[in-house]
Amino acid sequence: MYRSVYLQIQYLVKFTLLFSLTILISGCEQSSSQKQIGIVMPIAHESLDQIVAGFVDALKKQYPQAHFKIANAQGDLNIQRAILQQMKNERYDLIVPVTTSPTQMAAAMIPHVPIIGLAAVYTEADRQKKKICNINIVHDEIPVKTMLHFIHTTYPELKQMTLLYTPSDKIFDDAKKMVIEGKNLGMTITPLMIPSLQELYGATQSLKNPQAILVLKDPLLVSGIATIVQAAHKRGIPLITSDEGSVKDGADFALGVREQAIGMEGAAMATKVLSGTSICTMPMVDMKHFLVFVNKKSFPKNNLDIQSLETIAKKFHYPVRYLGDQ
Repeated sequence: MYRSVYLQIQYLVKFTLLFSLTILISGCEQSSSQKQIGIVMPIAHESLDQIVAGFVDALKKQYPQAHFKIANAQGDLNIQRAILQQMKNERYDLIVPVTTSPTQMAAAMIPHVPIIGLAAVYTEADRQKKKICNINIVHDEIPVKTMLHFIHTTYPELKQMTLLYTPSDKIFDDAKKMVIEGKNLGMTITPLMIPSLQELYGATQSLKNPQAILVLKDPLLVSGIATIVQAAHKRGIPLITSDEGSVKDGADFALGVREQAIGMEGAAMATKVLSGTSICTMPMVDMKHFLVFVNKKSFPKNNLDIQSLETIAKKFHYPVRYLGDQ
């Protein structure tokens, strides 16, 4: 009898140990197959949130093993650097910086982990200069000529426009191009640099009677778009931007691309990278399907002609998407 009980206990112990070992092995296998994805945003606002949402939602469907860490640098380069350093130290499987600044920083700091920059300016020539190629990009640039030609064709009476921008290399170059191209179209474009968000309110209050305000795809300014909206509405002039999110937040209209589509393109690229495809065998992606985003709520305040905008957009083969009334 005692021997029978002893054998039963021994069997139970062995079974428990075997069961525990099975769970442990299973857990290890699950952990090793899980991929760590680090997403770095320079600052939070509607457009960047939409890009990230498009990326995460699409990649979850295509690669369920992906685990995401989304970090916001809050407009601080030191925080941004610390985030990237931590992801590098923790050996993330993929780094996904959003916009140009974190993409350039990641490219400089992280030589061995695959990097996919979303809505970033980084050329094939830049990629070729790297000793170790580990980066690919989804571009969402709107050429300066394309933007100004559309604005001028829609509003030929527009002769004085203020361009707000921050002191990043890319935006600075675009601002210079805007001034030159504006002259070619008979427009005077006055560039006004905003060094920081703290100076945005004062700068917008002292504008010298422009007929319109233009904001490019500038993450820092777009994060403070409510202040610019207020200044434009106070003067009864249009606020023209380059991204979908700023129109949702009160800008009058924008020529741009769907922010979620940028993320989705990045997710398609990430799926291949995580499945073993070399990141540098894939071409960079250019977003070329431009849309006109229109805020119906703000248009009447600025006495703009929606029908005129729709007609011109159709001539350019740009679909029109209405926001602000949803």
